[in-house]
Amino acid sequence: MKQNQHCKIPRDLSDEGAATLVQFLRKLTRDCEALYAVQIRRHDAALRGDYDPNQPWKYPHEPF
Repeated sequence: MKQNQHCKIPRDLSDEGAATLVQFLRKLTRDCEALYAVQIRRHDAALRGDYDPNQPWKYPHEPF
């Protein structure tokens, strides 16, 4: 199988290196979700049609 030329993640990580990388990515994801929670909920609501940008305080139901 040909490796994706755009992928910058090394394929030859040790077990510890792979675990550390995944731990870092999970923490980064949690931190981003916490930091951008309002924007994420607003975006998800807009995709469902529940969000009116002219009246952002109105939600017909909880976004999550």
